[in-house]
Amino acid sequence: MGQCAGALIVWISNCVITQVLGPLMGILEKSFGSAAGAFWIFSAVCAGAFIFGWRLIPETKGKSLEEIAGFWGRKAKAAVVDGS
Repeated sequence: MGQCAGALIVWISNCVITQVLGPLMGILEKSFGSAAGAFWIFSAVCAGAFIFGWRLIPETKGKSLEEIAGFWGRKAKAAVVDGS
């Protein structure tokens, strides 16, 4: 199930980027004389995704499934207690 969800997200992302890139490049080229800004925007999104993964997704190398499940269980209980 997880692989299907991952593949779906990749296909949706690909579709969105394909639909957005052309018009975005046209707008930026008319406004600024260059379409390079579109690639800067996408690189900023990629940098944000990297920072998200680096800071918020825990390392699981060398941990058992029970340790990983326990970590997520503690996070869920803490969120319920905090009310967030």
